[in-house]
Amino acid sequence: MDERMKSEELPVGWPWRFLMFTVLIAATVGVGSVGLAFGYKPLLDSRLTGQDAALTDLGKVIPAKQQDEFVRFYSQLVNLQSLLDTHVTASPLFGLLESRTNASVSYAVMELRVPERKIVLEGNASNYKAFAEQLQSFTEAPEVESVIVNDSNALEGKVKFRITVTMREGIFK
Repeated sequence: MDERMKSEELPVGWPWRFLMFTVLIAATVGVGSVGLAFGYKPLLDSRLTGQDAALTDLGKVIPAKQQDEFVRFYSQLVNLQSLLDTHVTASPLFGLLESRTNASVSYAVMELRVPERKIVLEGNASNYKAFAEQLQSFTEAPEVESVIVNDSNALEGKVKFRITVTMREGIFK
């Protein structure tokens, strides 16, 4: 017979060893599962029952009236937190006006339109140069998106004006 045509012979012990290894792994998994089901699970259940009993005892220590008052107080805190989260704060706006207002400019009326992010300012400037400097100051502010002059008149030696300042998103939060 040709050497190339010889059949390959497997060692006799190989399938037997593989079978024993598989049986050993299955037995280990089975013993572990039984141990967890009959040993560890009852231990955890008993601890859980003990904790439930402790909580029930703690609930009996505090009177029902105080528990109701606490729940009501907590509910008020949650409602207050949600209200404060949506509350509009105009405080940053006043700091911006204070830091960006020219000394020769005064405001008589301020109208705040929060949903539109707009502030309408009416006031007086000592002259058109001061008014132009005020407009430039607002335009350069990073919080300001745009400035529109609605009206300006030179009356009685002063410039009376009305401008609309549109703020950037998030300035009122």
